[in-house]
Amino acid sequence: MNIVFLYAELMPNLISVIKTLITTYSAQVHIVYWDLKKRTPYVPDAIEGLTLYKRSQHGFREIKRVLADLNPDAIYVVGWMDYAYLAIVAMYRRRGVPVIVGFDDWWKGTLRQSIARVFSPILTKVLFSHAWVAGPRQYEYAKRLGFSDRNIIPNLLSCDTDLFNQAYQSLKTKRDDYPKVFLYIGRFSSEKGINLLAAGFEKYRTTLKGTWKLVCVGNGPLLNVLVGRPNIEVREFTSQSDLLKLMERSGIFVLTSLRDFSPLVVHEAACSGLPMILSSNVGNIPLFMIHNYNGVVFESGSVDDLAKAMHRISSKPSEELILMGKRSHELSRRINPEITSASFMSILD
Repeated sequence: MNIVFLYAELMPNLISVIKTLITTYSAQVHIVYWDLKKRTPYVPDAIEGLTLYKRSQHGFREIKRVLADLNPDAIYVVGWMDYAYLAIVAMYRRRGVPVIVGFDDWWKGTLRQSIARVFSPILTKVLFSHAWVAGPRQYEYAKRLGFSDRNIIPNLLSCDTDLFNQAYQSLKTKRDDYPKVFLYIGRFSSEKGINLLAAGFEKYRTTLKGTWKLVCVGNGPLLNVLVGRPNIEVREFTSQSDLLKLMERSGIFVLTSLRDFSPLVVHEAACSGLPMILSSNVGNIPLFMIHNYNGVVFESGSVDDLAKAMHRISSKPSEELILMGKRSHELSRRINPEITSASFMSILD
């Protein structure tokens, strides 16, 4: 069985799902991926059963030639942003090959989405057979764009749960010396709310007399907003194994995005057993966060609300933070690479 992924930038979470497709379903997986202007330096190791094709070396004709040789049983396309991908999948839809499009965005009623809602039912019939959605918010979006219930697949995204479950084992060691560390992992960019994060943390430390420090891991254009500030430690993007160690040494995960579709780092933090502080505009909150159960949801864009959330949760005793971490881990078990792979394969006989 040949499965083709027409993808954007490769990330570790996809590889964990691909491994399951190969080992459990004996699939041969082929991925065309964007290799230029990458946001992270991640490069996957060689895997038997997986073939990679750099997008910079494969235009429309080259991709068409590759797929003609493979005669794929199913094609996944990452979204609408690559016109060569769309031209390819339109050809295979006419032949009756299942073409699955990913949905990590959710319905907000914007002008762009409203226009798409009018024209999408026509396009979706030409281009795609199924929508693969990350969660409840994305399910609603797919429905509005004309996909029927039976053609919507759940569980699009999963982190490497086997890896990050290892960090959860360290939770019991935190009881006597709980790490007084907020952890942010992600791009240092405006849409991630980096200015908000810096301002909210400063208010937490000064006005609210907080004592925890903040560790920020990532890269991006707003690095200077974080570097040199007191009680903030900045690290470059690192490997999955290094992220695991950071999760083990941290107390609370923080994500301040002004809009974030379905960030995998939330699943990673939940697997690791961390309480969380999440912006209300984080798209996978319905899956991995219950307000006041395993963390706090603050109003997106509000410096005051973020600072209060930091103070409120960091003031809790270790026993309560450990309980929140256990609850995060419970919620993380809703999805894993096996469930994600099985969801994809459910459309194939």
